[in-house]
Amino acid sequence: MNHVIPLRSILRIEMRHLTYLLLFCPALLIGQATFQRYFELDGNDVTRSAVMLSPDRLVMVGSSQDSNGLTHCAILVLDGEGALVSSATIDYPLRTMGEAIARQSDSTFWMGAWRSPIGIVDDWVVYRVNAYTGEATGFGWGAENVDEQIRAMEAMPDGGVTVVGNTGDLNEAIISRLDADGNELFRKGFSIPGNLFTIFTDVELLPDGDLLTAGQFRSESSFSGYFLAKISAAGELIWSRQYNDEDDPEQVPSGATSLCVLPGGNVVLADRHVQPTGRKSPLALLINSDGTLRSANRYLVILTSGGTSRPGFAQGLRALADGGFLLFGAISSLSEENETGFAIRLGAEAELRDWQFYESPGENTITGGFPDGSGGFWLYGHGAICPGGGNDDFLLLRTNENLEVADENCEVTDRTIVQTELNFRSASTGQLFDRDDPRFTPPPLMAVGAEFEDKICPRVEVVPQDLSSAICYESPFRLLESARVLSAAESVTTLGILLVGAAAGAGEFLRINDPGSAIITGNGTTEIQLRISESMSQDELVALLSQLEYGIMGELTDGGLRSIRIGAAKACLVAPPIEFDFIIVPNQEQTINLPQDTLLCPEDTLALNPATVRATDFRWSTGATTPMLTVSQPGTYGLTVTNACRRDSAVVTVSEAENRSLPDEELREIICLGDSLNFNPTTDPAVSYRWEDGADGPARTFREAGIYTLLKANACYEATTTLEVRFQDCCLIYYPNAFSPNGDGVNDRFMPAPSPDDCRAITDWSFHIFNRWGAEVFATEDRFSGWDGSFRERPAENGVYVFELRYFNGQETVAQSGSVMLLR
Repeated sequence: MNHVIPLRSILRIEMRHLTYLLLFCPALLIGQATFQRYFELDGNDVTRSAVMLSPDRLVMVGSSQDSNGLTHCAILVLDGEGALVSSATIDYPLRTMGEAIARQSDSTFWMGAWRSPIGIVDDWVVYRVNAYTGEATGFGWGAENVDEQIRAMEAMPDGGVTVVGNTGDLNEAIISRLDADGNELFRKGFSIPGNLFTIFTDVELLPDGDLLTAGQFRSESSFSGYFLAKISAAGELIWSRQYNDEDDPEQVPSGATSLCVLPGGNVVLADRHVQPTGRKSPLALLINSDGTLRSANRYLVILTSGGTSRPGFAQGLRALADGGFLLFGAISSLSEENETGFAIRLGAEAELRDWQFYESPGENTITGGFPDGSGGFWLYGHGAICPGGGNDDFLLLRTNENLEVADENCEVTDRTIVQTELNFRSASTGQLFDRDDPRFTPPPLMAVGAEFEDKICPRVEVVPQDLSSAICYESPFRLLESARVLSAAESVTTLGILLVGAAAGAGEFLRINDPGSAIITGNGTTEIQLRISESMSQDELVALLSQLEYGIMGELTDGGLRSIRIGAAKACLVAPPIEFDFIIVPNQEQTINLPQDTLLCPEDTLALNPATVRATDFRWSTGATTPMLTVSQPGTYGLTVTNACRRDSAVVTVSEAENRSLPDEELREIICLGDSLNFNPTTDPAVSYRWEDGADGPARTFREAGIYTLLKANACYEATTTLEVRFQDCCLIYYPNAFSPNGDGVNDRFMPAPSPDDCRAITDWSFHIFNRWGAEVFATEDRFSGWDGSFRERPAENGVYVFELRYFNGQETVAQSGSVMLLR
């Protein structure tokens, strides 16, 4: 099913050669200054170590797991340009694993491996191999049902080799020294009492002829850490020390602790450090030559975009002549499913200097590296160019002096590294003792097939038409003068072309009128993909870009900037897109948004802004050519705007405004509760009015107290009228001082008499009358009801009575009291 590859995922170039070789038959390859190369042995391939024998011989060793899950040792011999010369494995039907390599001479090397005669029980096997003739001599050690594993090797001055590793059954580290003929000079075990396991993982020859070994341990109480052991050339223990994280003593080493000795005599151990969150990061311990701890540092890799850290681990070290060292390894995605290799350059005190990351759409891990003799570096490891295959390949990189693969043209992720010091401690540890393991003769080596491919991202050059001026659209037009491939043959199989900035549904499109035999999708849309066919070359594919046209179906309504992005790809490798812009203009009348005729106040200025987006040239009647014109004098001002399609004009008249100021006013109005205020000020047609609170005006009726602001403005001035509205209690209540409830129809009842005009707002009426002993003789909440002079249905006695009145006047509760004389 054809589909459009997103431009982000377009590209990569691969050179693939399949060679089935007899052992050490030459192969040819055109070399290049720097590269990122993958070697496949038809399985999941992992490089463990590599060495340069001479300027024209490199050797890589590791393992390859076949489709049946069986692991085989793998050896690659390369020439001085990194070209494949030969490939081999151990001729053994069960599991073998290549683990270590050391140089013996310009033509021979030592190789250390595991052989598993029973299940996963391993034996040591060591081979001395001639890289030119293929002659190999094997030496083996291993007791039946005893698990012994080689981890590292170091060449000795006499042409021999020192081998280190461990036994999985007795949980002891092992060190063995062989002379140039493979005779064992000593074989020793090393252990830390009370530990679950103790293993040697690396070894280096010191300038004084002694050996320095590195390893890791784990105690029965889950106490874990790293250790160094200094051993004489005769196999005697000089000193040993262990190192662990004081804040987290249960840190579990990775099993790949690496070692290097700096020119100044200090020692570096590298592994991974696990944070409390479970996140891993590269770790480097700097140790004095006597084994005392100098510092411990963790290196967090941070994405520049977003600031999130990535899990990581260290895999190898290499001392540099300037006193510093290189730290190799990989960082993972957050899910730890994909890895990106790195090389970090550090100073003699483990301080950060610089770094490089080695990406691919698949994954990469850098295991180690060394100078190439010409100012650059060889780096090795394992990885995959594209994701999804499930298998890694042997990986070899040749870099420049800055650790860069200089011709890299793929998209990359920006990252930075942050150094953090950790709290480690050290202590004396361990003991050395003799071992005597049975010898056997290992199986011979045999030739195997191998293939390789280089990660080379494509480079495409395009020359656009002259698009520097805005284009008046009339019909489809071509965008490019020419296009050509700059990268190697077979490096481009897919082209993606994208139009950016077109309004949705505007009918804009890209097309190639004659795609020839190319497989094309999206022709006539804003996104085109061209894929190479079997009958065409990559040059013919890329040349089709010169036919690329831009067009519009229907009428263009929205002009402006348009961008073209062109990406080139092969498989999963994508080159950064090429991008260029042009401005398209519709052939329509331009809207010139000048104001209507307006006024200009004395000693003021006015900005005339046409706010048109399609014009490319502005001409004012004053001679100005700026989009906006500032005027200070009355007059008639004309503007002519021009774009790629047409010329349009507009005029505005600016008159002098009357210089009449407006006064600020402060007013206060007091009204009775229950009333309202009708405010109707005198107005001027030349003045605009609006209330600050948004009410219509200027005439307005107020029913609530407050301060109200009326904003006034004419052409030149602004002012305010502030109106304070207050309400007051105007209610007056009249009380008779005596009454005569004798039934003659005159003053027969006693009741308060509120003013009918001023007491309309009162509510919550409560009227009470009491005799001289305080007894209530009358009560009512009806303001129109009075006392008839009776108490308990009998005439009350003559005398003075006290009354009390409460009511709400609209703002507050009012209480009044007094006395009245009852007379009969």
